[in-house]
Amino acid sequence: AGLLSGLAGSLRVGDIPGLAAHRPDYLGFRGGLCRDGDRRNALDAQRIAEAVRALRRPASRDAA
Repeated sequence: AGLLSGLAGSLRVGDIPGLAAHRPDYLGFRGGLCRDGDRRNALDAQRIAEAVRALRRPASRDAA
């Protein structure tokens, strides 16, 4: 149908493998990619790098 899907809601980097199996177009993070896991803090470059690595892992996309 050409629709896009997104998943969000208190997501953490560790949630990526399970959610990627559903092949969403978007994953929405608030605090999960911020320093100390707190959305009031700045984005954390290390958490972002971990998320990118998790999204690029072939196994996380083929688990469906």
